[in-house]
Amino acid sequence: MTTTYSNRSNAARAAKKSGLEKFSIIEVDGKFGFEDAKPAPVAVKPTKADKRSAEMADRSDFAAKQKAPRKARSAKPAVRRVRDIQPGAALVGPNATIISLVTKGATISELMETLGWQAHSVRGSLSRLGKAGYKIQRERIAGEARYSLEA
Repeated sequence: MTTTYSNRSNAARAAKKSGLEKFSIIEVDGKFGFEDAKPAPVAVKPTKADKRSAEMADRSDFAAKQKAPRKARSAKPAVRRVRDIQPGAALVGPNATIISLVTKGATISELMETLGWQAHSVRGSLSRLGKAGYKIQRERIAGEARYSLEA
């Protein structure tokens, strides 16, 4: 500590001005100074996995036992996804169920019970079917929403 300051804030200001990010304030006989506070290096113990992989890398047969990388999956046409559905296309899965029930006219509770979904999921799927081109009408009967396909 070569330069001393009258209070802590002046010492801190001088330390920051000198470009130190981490410093410690030192008090000697009522005067303040600063010094660089570099953290001591921390020794890291290798884990069991690190040791095991180092041992395996030393073995000559290790490379031969490595699994081959996975092949890329082929892109199958997803007819189950609502955004891929076009009116008149053959439907499978939950979308086919929704269309068949809505064709007859179904309430939201009937759709929820049949599909095992919550109300917001049913409404979302109906919305996506509407965006795919199906004309779905909604009407309220006795306080409950009833959905049907427009003819």
